[in-house]
Amino acid sequence: MKKTLITALAATIALASASTFAYAAKDGDKRGGGRHGPNIERMLEKLDANNDGDISLAEIKTHQENIFASVDADDDNSLTQEEFEMISEMRKAEREANKQQRTETAQSNDNDGKRGGKGKRGGKRGPSFDRLDADNSGGITLTEFTGHADKMFKRMDRNSDGVINSDDMKRKNG
Repeated sequence: MKKTLITALAATIALASASTFAYAAKDGDKRGGGRHGPNIERMLEKLDANNDGDISLAEIKTHQENIFASVDADDDNSLTQEEFEMISEMRKAEREANKQQRTETAQSNDNDGKRGGKGKRGGKRGPSFDRLDADNSGGITLTEFTGHADKMFKRMDRNSDGVINSDDMKRKNG
């Protein structure tokens, strides 16, 4: 059952990730991910539910709620360690799909001198189970799971306009 669920979720993520990016960055800002910051194209594809080119706090919370619901296999509104680890499996499948897409893009761009997405990030991503389980109950509630969204959103909304978009990803001059 668990293997089937993970496989189905991975296939869904792979299909969504395999499509071309919904938005190119505005004003020619094509900064990628890695140590330079998040890849805005991927963020928009993943989080911009209404396709307006902006990511709102509500869209981020909805995305988190959907992730939570998709891995809460027993529907008890709390994630066990095993359920939480399914998120890592989903992310791994998504990274593999993105890697495949970057490889295909790099191969198609080899003859025109464009750089392919060859950046590589190592290490564990995302908060740990223990860090999210604020009350040490052995389970992560939806409130605990989404609790860091406000802080993360504020940090990423560099121009404080209430949305995250390519304007927030540009380097500040001076």
